[in-house]
Amino acid sequence: MIKIFAKILLLVLPSAIAVIFTIDHYSHGYIDVHYSKIRGEGKSLIIGTSRASQGIIPEICAKNIKYEGPLLNFAFTSFNSPYCEAYYNAIQKKMDPIVKNGIFILEIDPLGLTDNSNEKASSKLLSQQLLMHGDPNYEYIYRNVNPFYNLVLKNNEENPYCIAHKNGWVQVKIEQDSLAATRRGQEKLTAILKEISYCTLSNSKLHWLEKTISLLKTHGKVILIRMPAWQPIIDVEKNAFPTLNLRIDSICANNNVPYFDYTNLNNVYHYIDGNHLNNNSARQFSKELNKLILAL
Repeated sequence: MIKIFAKILLLVLPSAIAVIFTIDHYSHGYIDVHYSKIRGEGKSLIIGTSRASQGIIPEICAKNIKYEGPLLNFAFTSFNSPYCEAYYNAIQKKMDPIVKNGIFILEIDPLGLTDNSNEKASSKLLSQQLLMHGDPNYEYIYRNVNPFYNLVLKNNEENPYCIAHKNGWVQVKIEQDSLAATRRGQEKLTAILKEISYCTLSNSKLHWLEKTISLLKTHGKVILIRMPAWQPIIDVEKNAFPTLNLRIDSICANNNVPYFDYTNLNNVYHYIDGNHLNNNSARQFSKELNKLILAL
């Protein structure tokens, strides 16, 4: 029996060493838009969907604030990080258990709080990930670089369309002139109108939002925000989910945390596609959040 195990080990060990060497050597460039969030360390967190991922810049948001840092943008997308058990568990794994004076910004996106009748594999990215730390994060790369040899072929190349910063902020690099932004906004509005017709406000996801608040309150200050977006998109969301703000207000009152709705400032900011702030507006909005947190 020992000889059999020895032979198996001799067969497996070289392959394991090769995988580890490949990941270690070729993991310093762009992997995907989410990898920096998994490998990054943060004692304070930004939670939410792609609106927060692209629209909140940690170092601007946390400037001159006394808190336990660093602040990591741990927001993904409404598909990968709706408020649910998988996201809750990922946040719990990411959290440093000894933190008591952190900052936690929870973004409210209606599509992150709804049940979708077309939904099949929501949160698969996070539910399958066991390790939420490590640079390189061998598990994440092994699971998500497919086929695996692409790691060698890309050879640490950068993505021409976005920068996945180490602080978790996803900076999109596409043309930002007004005509292109309007065209993309119309396309996004059409897509949201189609998607939202399958959605209903989810009691389960509201429950997991409240559990997330309760978890993070033990580690510091929790703030809920609703981010600005192009007015036609916000109008669609308000018509589809007219009771959302009332539900969020109730949850915040029960947990004694503040909620700030920035959708009344939609016209102050500019968007890549109507749904996400462009880079300049992300900086502007992050400064506004900074002022808000300093005043609390």
